[in-house]
Amino acid sequence: MRTLPYTGPYLVLALASYSCLVPVAAVKTRSALVIVVTSTVFLASCAVGSASTGAVVSQPPRSTPRGASGPIIAETTTEPSEESTSGTPAHDSTTTSIEGQQFVVTSSAMVDGGTMPARFTCDGNSISPPLSWSGAPVGTRSFAVLMDHQPGPGVWHWYWILWGIGASTRSIAAGSTGGAIAGTNSVNRDLGYAPVCSKGPGPKAYTLTVFALSGVPAVSDASLMGRSEFLASIDSITLARASMTVTYTRP
Repeated sequence: MRTLPYTGPYLVLALASYSCLVPVAAVKTRSALVIVVTSTVFLASCAVGSASTGAVVSQPPRSTPRGASGPIIAETTTEPSEESTSGTPAHDSTTTSIEGQQFVVTSSAMVDGGTMPARFTCDGNSISPPLSWSGAPVGTRSFAVLMDHQPGPGVWHWYWILWGIGASTRSIAAGSTGGAIAGTNSVNRDLGYAPVCSKGPGPKAYTLTVFALSGVPAVSDASLMGRSEFLASIDSITLARASMTVTYTRP
């Protein structure tokens, strides 16, 4: 907007001059009266024009009292989280979902930190274990399952890969896929569950992880879905994951 000078004092002075000079001008000459009236009308028109056109009249700046401050607007910056995409899943027993609940996986046949029953191994019935989960985050469209074992640094064996589990599904029975699609295993490269049959003395740890996904992995050939391919296919659609780890010792 157009800014005009602060004319308040000048307008008052002009009006005062007009009231004082009119009688004198009337006695002396008519031309003097014309000059005074013309000057007063000009100054008055400037002031009226400022009000009618919305012009801003500049005024001396007002000082801010000591200690006073304006409103403070908090700005929150969210730092992107970094998660390794090297093919190593986060084997957390629970993962907090966005509703404040915990995404948890359990099994009716074993507990986290416990022992895997022999019937799920090559020393028993060789069937897959039962799994249940709860606390999936909002936006979950499907679930996936991975069972793996790390015998040494940078080395992974996998025994079970499932994906395409329906969003309303909350459990898989023993020996069942729950209607999901099965990937390969590292034991015989067949599709489906391979029973635990690790060689060597002492207990071995096996981790079962359930993934809550915002979609379904786009896989054209299940026979090509190994552990690394599986993790890569769900990396961008993983909302939460929950894991439990159990041990088994060959007799």
